[in-house]
Amino acid sequence: MAGKSRVRREDARVKAPALLHLVRMGYRYLPREEIQRDPETCILPSALRDAVARINGAELAEESFSRLMADLRTLLAMEDLGQGFYTVLRDGWNGLRLLDFARPERNCFQVGTEIPCARGRKRFRPDITVFVNGLPLAMMEVKAPEQRDGILAEYDRMCRRFREGAFRRFLQAAQLWLFSNDQSVDTAALTPRDGAYYTTAAAETFSIYPGPGRADRGLYRGSALDRKTEARVLADLGLEEIRKDPAYRRWKAADTPTNRMLTALLRPERFLFLLRFGIRYVEDPADGVRKRILTWEQLDALSRVEKKQARGFLNWRIPCTRPAERCFLGAAAAAVLRERMPDCRLIWVVESRAEKRRAEAAFRGQGLQEGEMTLLAAEEIRRDMYAAPEERAFTGRRVFFLSEPAQQYRPTRGQPAGRLRAADPRAILITMGAEALHEGENYTYLLQCADGTLYCGWTNDLENRVRTHNAGRGARYTRSRLPVRLVYWERFETKEEAMRREWRIKRLSRAEKEELIRKAGMELNPGARREKGRKA
Repeated sequence: MAGKSRVRREDARVKAPALLHLVRMGYRYLPREEIQRDPETCILPSALRDAVARINGAELAEESFSRLMADLRTLLAMEDLGQGFYTVLRDGWNGLRLLDFARPERNCFQVGTEIPCARGRKRFRPDITVFVNGLPLAMMEVKAPEQRDGILAEYDRMCRRFREGAFRRFLQAAQLWLFSNDQSVDTAALTPRDGAYYTTAAAETFSIYPGPGRADRGLYRGSALDRKTEARVLADLGLEEIRKDPAYRRWKAADTPTNRMLTALLRPERFLFLLRFGIRYVEDPADGVRKRILTWEQLDALSRVEKKQARGFLNWRIPCTRPAERCFLGAAAAAVLRERMPDCRLIWVVESRAEKRRAEAAFRGQGLQEGEMTLLAAEEIRRDMYAAPEERAFTGRRVFFLSEPAQQYRPTRGQPAGRLRAADPRAILITMGAEALHEGENYTYLLQCADGTLYCGWTNDLENRVRTHNAGRGARYTRSRLPVRLVYWERFETKEEAMRREWRIKRLSRAEKEELIRKAGMELNPGARREKGRKA
């Protein structure tokens, strides 16, 4: 009885409101008795066939569709982390597109619940399955708020199912795995317990959804649900009575933690953008091929790359807080720009020739072919490097990616950004680094001082605050320990949240602070030595 009560609690508190929010965003709810699926892959053949015909403007013969389904089953059964299936999803099958990335309205977005995935006698029922053109491209597991370790337990079960291979076809088709107990993110925990998180098949870590970016704030707030549709969804779930609960209106609001994550990741145009550019297969010399998905901060940055390109900006700034992730985000940005600007030339500027060699290896691992990204060391930049006739005849647009260390390179003949602009006044200049962050938002941050100690503070303008510290006008603690370097930050909607987080971080030990920094992918400077007896 207790188990039944708990299941009903998570259904009423998290699952039903999530389904209703997806309907609010334009998804069609699939009643359970109407679903006709392929048992092992959970593909909806009828929806897929109709979508392929609609997108490509021609009906698909029965024989051709049977071959398509057979090929999809084969690809999803391969032990390649789903790379073959993802390639077909992105690029098409035998000249036929399965998704229309350019026109979201031509795709069919559907959602269902407790749709069984079967392999022999084994059964697996995801709480929520999201379909695009009949393909199960996202799944979500929900837990009641009081189930503190439920998210981790569910994630562990999902990883075990993936390793065992019984449900490989479905789990490799689902490009996005989401987990939520509809609580605010537990930022103090080094492992996820409360909050909304997402990942992809075989990824090593969760991606935390910290809260809406500027483009997502207020979306769908106040949008009314069709009452008949709402009643039909609740009736199919057997939850008609929850409408009488005084808290029901709050649970189904667009700004709950779960629904904010669904808005940010699964609204139709954003989900297609994530599928097209946000997933990459990275080849690591030590670990082989790994599947990666953009973190929320990276996805937010990448979406702004697209917007600024469309508006014709020549100077952009995109955040990349983790030095180890710059090439990963750069490769994703390059894919966006190559599609939007086919005649562009992409140039990646690093601080030295040694770093240039490391970047070349990193981009090869990202799958970039020779010529797709040109590498340039800051010391190689010359004002006349595009003066040759063949370079002057180039009519496309050059795009320079300037990493934070390269921005700080100071030769006697001028700063890199100025020399790049002098070499090609029409070029797009994209600066990347830990300080290229949102303005007007609230941050808790950690600085590493020159003596190796760590300073914690909060601000609503992180870039300016770091500059103020290094100018000797910041906190009294940092004035005698310059220069300082930003090694960690978290973003919050309100200053009260940022101040509370500052208080909590200050109570952590040095080892716990270093673990936070390490988990974020940032690095401490080993050359900065902490004086004996100094506090962290």
